[in-house]
Amino acid sequence: MQSVKEGLQGWLQDLKTEKQNAEERLRQAKLNFELTQVKFNIATSAKERLPHKQEVQDEFYEQHVKQLEQSYESFISSYEETRKKVYREIQYLETLIRRVEESLPEFE
Repeated sequence: MQSVKEGLQGWLQDLKTEKQNAEERLRQAKLNFELTQVKFNIATSAKERLPHKQEVQDEFYEQHVKQLEQSYESFISSYEETRKKVYREIQYLETLIRRVEESLPEFE
């Protein structure tokens, strides 16, 4: 039964690696979302500090805020979707990992 145990141990390592990769994707998605949010907030704050001439604020908005606003809005929905998907994937992997670890002693 040693070859079955070795195969299970290999699978366990693959599952753990896959889980680590999923956790890293989740961290990276969160970082990208937060960075986009902060950039948008800074640009919006900067626009509000400009002289209150509408023409100046409109020009600043077009050059510096608009693209960040669009990126931020698209990140809101995509981040939430990605977060849910990857979190679910991590839960599934954790369940598999636990079950493989529980099964290993049967093949000693």
